[in-house]
Amino acid sequence: MHWSSGYIGLPWLDLGRTRAGVDCWGLVRLPYLDRRGIDLPSYTDIWSSSSDRAEVAAIIANDKTQLPWREVPIGAEREFDLVLFRRAGLECHVGIVAEAGQMLHIVDGALSCVERFDRGRWRAKHTCSLRHAGNL
Repeated sequence: MHWSSGYIGLPWLDLGRTRAGVDCWGLVRLPYLDRRGIDLPSYTDIWSSSSDRAEVAAIIANDKTQLPWREVPIGAEREFDLVLFRRAGLECHVGIVAEAGQMLHIVDGALSCVERFDRGRWRAKHTCSLRHAGNL
């Protein structure tokens, strides 16, 4: 069974950080902690709502250039890399690579799922891919 299967079907919850409900960043945090032993920051204390895309985009813009993250070329992603996407004109959505070309992610009001990011609706929105120092 693939590691991502245990994270499929989780419900959407704004600022959610547990299996009871997650937003896109909350969903990234769970497997990083469970599978890699890396406790990523929660950010619940510095953004008021994941629907405030400008606030989320500002945090992403700052953090993606800081350690422990480093950018990897689009198309060179591997499991547990992050993929960032532009929504409503801002880079404010994140998924975690489950397999080549596929991400585990969640969007507002839906259940978490694995979906292709290398084609279809997400391809044109894919702006950046990041690798954590603990995933080298």
